Amino acid sequence: MGLEGEDEGAISMLSDNTAKLTSAVSSLPELLEKKRLIDLHTNVATAVLEHIKTRKLDVYFECEEKLMSKSTLDKSLLDMISDPDAGTPEDKMRLFLIYYISSLQPPSEFDLEQYKKALTDAGCNLSPLNYIKQWKAFAKMAAGPTNYGNSGTKTMG
Repeated sequence: MGLEGEDEGAISMLSDNTAKLTSAVSSLPELLEKKRLIDLHTNVATAVLEHIKTRKLDVYFECEEKLMSKSTLDKSLLDMISDPDAGTPEDKMRLFLIYYISSLQPPSEFDLEQYKKALTDAGCNLSPLNYIKQWKAFAKMAAGPTNYGNSGTKTMG
């Protein structure tokens, strides 16, 4: 009689293990699909990180943030633009335009020519710079008359 109880326990344990195994096998396709998606996203993230490292976008981002917050740069802007190993021509132009737009005092004509030469040597198209120069000139002209707007006569009422 003692053996019968043990047989029933073994059969119950075997049945539980079989149910767990069946459940694992049935969820295998779903798990494989999840693994495939994770691998896919990991590959995309790795490729993006590689592009960030190759273009040194982290350095550009840090420099752009410092330019906008008026902090001192670790490396001169001209050195960054002239570095052939860092960034694309578009990255270099974006960096210079951020400097040009956010600076309170525009660079001297001599400095501007140096920047233009460095940008041209880096393969940059200077038309965005020409556009921004024109835009700043228009903005400066538009801001001029408002300084004299309050010098009119007052009405009595």
